[in-house]
Amino acid sequence: MTVEDIKQIIKKNKRNLLWLFIFLAVSSLIVILSLLFVQTISAKDKLIYCLLFITTNLILIFINYLIFKNPFVLTKVFIFPKENQKVTLGYYFYFLNLIFALVFFFVTIWAVQLITNVNYSFVLKNQWYLGFSIMAWILVVNSGFTLLTLFTINKKSWQK
Repeated sequence: MTVEDIKQIIKKNKRNLLWLFIFLAVSSLIVILSLLFVQTISAKDKLIYCLLFITTNLILIFINYLIFKNPFVLTKVFIFPKENQKVTLGYYFYFLNLIFALVFFFVTIWAVQLITNVNYSFVLKNQWYLGFSIMAWILVVNSGFTLLTLFTINKKSWQK
């Protein structure tokens, strides 16, 4: 299977990004509604959490879209075998996912620090769970979406 075959398979299966968008929209709605009913968090914190979560989801859609549009990243994320073997994930995928997660962790802490006008170390000590939850969300969504695409590619390649 060549890279061109994989690109054709991904072009035919455009619903993956649509399903990702629907999943992220529903999860954003659930998070926003759950934050609205929590009484112990201030309104400013609720707004910060909602905006960070929605922004993260939009960036996730953009990142996953770029993975499929960039041939260099596509060929590094998926390992294409020579003949009649299943496509697998490369180490580049795990490295890329870890880098995204760490960047989002620190950017989230930095964003909260800028919005609340509090010292960075104070935010890191008291709101580390927010950065960690965004980091975990990045790992789960990117891994799940890439594995869904991998299963789709392998299913379509064996049907030929």
